[in-house]
Amino acid sequence: MKVIYILTFVLTATLFSSCSDSEEDSVPPYLYTFHLKFVDAENNNLLMEEDENLLVANFGVDPSSENDVESFEVKSELIGDELFFKVSVSSRPTQRLEKINFFFKSEKIFNSDEICKIKTVWSWDNELDNSPKEVFWDDSSLPANVVTSEFKYFLITQ
Repeated sequence: MKVIYILTFVLTATLFSSCSDSEEDSVPPYLYTFHLKFVDAENNNLLMEEDENLLVANFGVDPSSENDVESFEVKSELIGDELFFKVSVSSRPTQRLEKINFFFKSEKIFNSDEICKIKTVWSWDNELDNSPKEVFWDDSSLPANVVTSEFKYFLITQ
């Protein structure tokens, strides 16, 4: 009988010790996604000529936003016959970010080895829309091109 009590105690302790009431364990992170398109003066897509690995390696979260970002992914994405730069970020479920800053460097696209700053501003008026309200490229606001209600991109003209 003593063995049954001990076994019941161990199983109950194991069951309750593996559960957590922490908000971070039960709430998914906030997701932030946006697309960039790089074109020249003649509206030619500049990403089509670039090596994707080189582009991804030169894009990152700015140190001013590093502590707020939980995960970060950059990849090129072909939509139709256009190539876009897709940036995806997540933050802790306890923190909804209003600004996320990035940096980008590409000598081939910009004919310069300068680091460009990208500032994103997020508004959570609509819970389902996880695209930025505004995107700034070196302090200039970028135009948003809405393709569908679920897809818009920001245009960078060189």
